[in-house]
Amino acid sequence: GGKPKTLEDVGKDFGITRERIRQLQNIALAKLRRALSKKEDLPDVAERVAA
Repeated sequence: GGKPKTLEDVGKDFGITRERIRQLQNIALAKLRRALSKKEDLPDVAERVAA
């Protein structure tokens, strides 16, 4: 729960720029979309996104 964080907030938490957070978010979403389009099992999807 709680209030959603901005990209800048997340970047500060990890010591990187908001632009890098945006890039990582896009990479993770692309991995999820590819995995889901192949109908992979969700645990496998989570493992790939984390990689």
